[in-house]
Amino acid sequence: MKNFDTKRTVKTLIYVLLLVQLVSACSELWENSMLPNPPRQAEFVSYFESGTTSIERPLNVALDAKGELYIVDGGSSRVLKFNRAGKLVSEWGEPGEGQGQFDFGPGKAEKSALAFDPDGVVYVADSFNNRVQRFDKRGNFEAEWGVEGLEAGQFRDPFGIAVGPDWSVYVSDGLNNNVQKFDRDGNLLAAWGEIGIQPGKFSWPNSIAASQEGRIYVADRSNRRVQVFDRDGGFLFKFGFPGNDDGNFLQPTGIAVDQNGNIYVADVRRGDIQVFDSSGEFLMKWDGAGLDSADGFQPRALVVDKNGLVYIADDESGRVLIYQLK
Repeated sequence: MKNFDTKRTVKTLIYVLLLVQLVSACSELWENSMLPNPPRQAEFVSYFESGTTSIERPLNVALDAKGELYIVDGGSSRVLKFNRAGKLVSEWGEPGEGQGQFDFGPGKAEKSALAFDPDGVVYVADSFNNRVQRFDKRGNFEAEWGVEGLEAGQFRDPFGIAVGPDWSVYVSDGLNNNVQKFDRDGNLLAAWGEIGIQPGKFSWPNSIAASQEGRIYVADRSNRRVQVFDRDGGFLFKFGFPGNDDGNFLQPTGIAVDQNGNIYVADVRRGDIQVFDSSGEFLMKWDGAGLDSADGFQPRALVVDKNGLVYIADDESGRVLIYQLK
């Protein structure tokens, strides 16, 4: 009898484990199904507006693992954190050169970016201080690296930042025309790029993004194209040419990759968002048609969540726009 009960208990535990795995798989499938693949349409939902939510000028946007939104505010040199209900829950930073202070260029060509590692640690490209700063998930300063210069490990315009699946930190530098790869403590692991038009060379690279597979995507702004690399800087392919036709660019400033590998490019001069598949084939686009704004639509940065919501830092209107992919 005792032996029979033991066997039955083992079977019950196995069934429970299988059931848990099934529920988890179904839940993941349901969540992923909310992100269309491929996306065919983007519908305006709402926005965070300058002046009403403490935003002065949104430069960049990012999402943490919980789906909470972080905004780099160029006007006040702060990082703002909003919960999923759109409420401001924390902020940190002020103008300056000290630890936890920023110079995003108020009154100048404002720029910055931020990214997260899997632990929720925040990395900020402190552009005009020519450094990267690292913070914990509560905004407490942890470390910094970088000084102004031309050498490896130095910066002259750290414009974009991304964290790869192996926790490596990638920084695109607009004036040094390169991408540098660091570990989370700021030790240089690799660097590639120089001024030029050939594959692997850049002309004022702006935003940078990393996919779940470890591909690195760079908005090569003045060459008016996107370049794609492996995690160590090996050139894979490029797409886009100068122009207004679908699939081409005038000033690509923002780039993001969704969970399905689709690529989103914000073009501040074209005034639109273009979407490409993982091989760089054009899928769709949308502009600011229908928005109640006299400032037009000048998207400079964006991020896509797992439910198909796209958050866009709109340069001129001072708003963060939210669209739903369908």
